[in-house]
Amino acid sequence: MTIPGGEEGLVGQPLFSGRRAQMFPQLTPLQIARLEAHGVHRRIAKGEILAQPGDRNLPLLVVLSGTIEVVQSGLAGKCWWWCTRPAASPAR
Repeated sequence: MTIPGGEEGLVGQPLFSGRRAQMFPQLTPLQIARLEAHGVHRRIAKGEILAQPGDRNLPLLVVLSGTIEVVQSGLAGKCWWWCTRPAASPAR
């Protein structure tokens, strides 16, 4: 798998420089509680495909624990875009 931008994937490219906090915000417990009122908790299996190119009307995914890797398949193979982190920092 090609990893443009190195360990950071494509979000490590200059185009995205300084935008990580906007793309992957750390939510407060209050913000997570507000989202929970409109969604459901779901476990995702390793390797499960959550979206395909061309999919529409996809749900918002909030990562509470673990990670989600975002990859794109193309003629040159798979290209790694980024790996998510939990939306909230663990309580301290």
